[in-house]
Amino acid sequence: MIHIEPILDYDGVVAESFDLAHALYKELSADYCLKPFANKEEFANLFNGDFMTEIAARCSDHSKLPDFFQKMKSQLTLRYYAVPMVKDMKQFLMQVTGWLPNSVILSANHHQVVEGHLMQYHVHWKGEIVGLERKVKKRDYLAGSQATTPRRVVYICDTVGDIREAKQADVDTIAVGWGFHTTDKLVAENPTYFAETLPALTDLIYKLR
Repeated sequence: MIHIEPILDYDGVVAESFDLAHALYKELSADYCLKPFANKEEFANLFNGDFMTEIAARCSDHSKLPDFFQKMKSQLTLRYYAVPMVKDMKQFLMQVTGWLPNSVILSANHHQVVEGHLMQYHVHWKGEIVGLERKVKKRDYLAGSQATTPRRVVYICDTVGDIREAKQADVDTIAVGWGFHTTDKLVAENPTYFAETLPALTDLIYKLR
C-alpha cells in the first residue's frame, strides 16, 4: 500500500538552475524597472516567499511585469537545455517514479520545458508535471493535492518560500541540502524532514512510502 504522494520542486531540487535564473534577472532588470541585486546571496532572498509577489515588490512600474514574466518564460525555454541536472538525480527520479508512480513534479516553468529537460537526460517520468500554465499558486496546489488524496502529501523542496507555503497548505516538507538556499536557512524554518544528501533523501522516501 502506498502511504505518501511526493511532490518534487524542480528548480533547485532536480535541476541546478539558480545561475540561469540569476543571469536572466541581471539581463532583464533594467529594461523592466526592477531593482538590481548586489550579489547572488541577495538574489536568493527572492525565494523567501512567493516568487511573483517578491518580484512585484522590487518593480517600480507594475505595468511592465506581464512583459517581464513573458520574457523570462521565453528565455528559460530557449536556454534551459544548458542547465545541468543534480548529480545522480536521474537514478533517484527513476527509483521514485518506480516506487511511487503517483509522484508529481511542480515547476515555475512551463511543463514542456521540464519534459524537454527530463528527456534530455533520458528520464522517463511516469507522474504528472505541473507547470506555470496551470496558473495556480504553489500553496493552493499543495493544499488541493492534500485535499483530494487519502495519501500523505510530502513536498520535496529547497527554499524558505517553499517551506512557508507548504506550511500554509498544511503539507509536510522534506528540505534538501542543495539547491537555492543554504542548509542553515532551511533548517531555521523547521521543515518536517531534512535530507542533506541525495542518498539520504532516497532512504527517507523509501521509508516513508
